[in-house]
Amino acid sequence: MSRKSPPKPQITHALGWRLLRHPVTSMSVAVVLLVAFTDACWQEFRDQIVDNRSLVLTADTVEINSPPDFFPASVVEQMKREFAANRPWLINPQLLDQVVAHAKTFPCVHTVEAAEKTAKGIKLQLQYRLPVAKLELMPQKFWVIDQTGTVLVADVDDGSAATRNINLDGLLRVELRSLNRYSSKQPGENWQDELVSQAAAISHQIQQQWQPWKIFQLVSFCDPQQSPSEHWPWELWTRNGSKIIWSNSIANDPVPPAQKIDSIANWIRQNGPLSQIPLDQALDVRDGTAQLIPWHRPIR
Repeated sequence: MSRKSPPKPQITHALGWRLLRHPVTSMSVAVVLLVAFTDACWQEFRDQIVDNRSLVLTADTVEINSPPDFFPASVVEQMKREFAANRPWLINPQLLDQVVAHAKTFPCVHTVEAAEKTAKGIKLQLQYRLPVAKLELMPQKFWVIDQTGTVLVADVDDGSAATRNINLDGLLRVELRSLNRYSSKQPGENWQDELVSQAAAISHQIQQQWQPWKIFQLVSFCDPQQSPSEHWPWELWTRNGSKIIWSNSIANDPVPPAQKIDSIANWIRQNGPLSQIPLDQALDVRDGTAQLIPWHRPIR
């Protein structure tokens, strides 16, 4: 005889009703309805519940110390706009590092001294590069450099400087007579050239004296085919043609700049302004003492 299979259980209407009334089923349905209702409310009223502006970085919530007068105030506003361009979230743990790295890409910024998050955004304390000279590579075309030779402003003349609110009058003019030695550089770039580095350093050394002494420009006749040496000294010229031989075109000048400055100041006290220097002579301070010597224009 074959064995009969046991009858399959039948789910009756009564059993189904009991399942629907089970506490677990009721709780699950309630949770689903609550989540759906909460999501609908969030989509409808989220702008009223949470102010998104308090969670993202905006230009108004970035604090940056002001740059030197040489730079237009708009450079700070530009930095703020770029930092907040993509509306980054303030809760992003990488935000501060990203903003610091971005700030260092601006030619006017030397380094970031301090950076912190505030209750509303971020605050930066920047150390700006200080312009010391305008390097003339083409007639009436200047490249503004700092004391390291880094370019702050490129290819600017008096007309475009006024348009861009750049004051060139307060910068020592540097004339390198070997113009074909150099190619154009862009803001933020450094020439990595010994002669430009020396020009930047000398301009920085006399930045407090060149205007009272009525110095017009720093000049080098260094031959582009030769390396800088004692044969190509640096000269300071006044507008009336008086000349000071400041140093040889060599790295690591052994005579301290302060000693040369004092010797020039003493000469002025004893002899009057630098315009008293005869046009066929130059005031030589290369060894730290001021003495008149015959001057001859180097043959190029």
